[in-house]
Amino acid sequence: MTRLMLAFASALVLLWLVAGDSGAQVAPDKKPVPAPVRVWPPKDVEGRGRTVEEARAHALENATEMAIAYLRNQNPPIAAWRPDAAYVEKNLVDGPGRQGDKVQVPGVGDLGVLETWIVSFKTSPDWAAMTKLDQTEQRKLRSTERQTMTGRFLLGAVLLLGGGWGYIRLDEVTHRRFSRWLQIGGVALLASLLGVGWLLS
Repeated sequence: MTRLMLAFASALVLLWLVAGDSGAQVAPDKKPVPAPVRVWPPKDVEGRGRTVEEARAHALENATEMAIAYLRNQNPPIAAWRPDAAYVEKNLVDGPGRQGDKVQVPGVGDLGVLETWIVSFKTSPDWAAMTKLDQTEQRKLRSTERQTMTGRFLLGAVLLLGGGWGYIRLDEVTHRRFSRWLQIGGVALLASLLGVGWLLS
């Protein structure tokens, strides 16, 4: 009877380990509904800085953030892969940009004059290349999910085998005088593992 209870509890833990969501990516039935598609290209982006180089770097940083937001709101969305500033500069913005008018920061005097830089996006970026990069990133996420699930399964199997061996060994050493307490402790341990796993999933 005791071993039957342990086998049943072990099956429950292993079922949770296999079926539980590893958190590596959003489950298919939990994917958020895409926001309305934003028409490409985005508007021009401006950056500011104390020097022209600072303003240009700031403009490129702003352009990267805007490109990511627009790509996530396409249909289908490009969300798993995120372009960095180097990719945006090489593939998404149209040329190096242009210097804008200087901006006066109120209340600072001559020290408050900032340079500005404006960049524009290409009207027809390489959507196929970005889609391919996104699909590659999705495959990486799925691979990570599988590895996480395998690791959880192996960890659960080791814990269950170790716990079962420890229970049987203790029961034999104590000549089954504490079988009832060992059973209660084993069930409590399994329940704790299930609870912790549920909270972390």
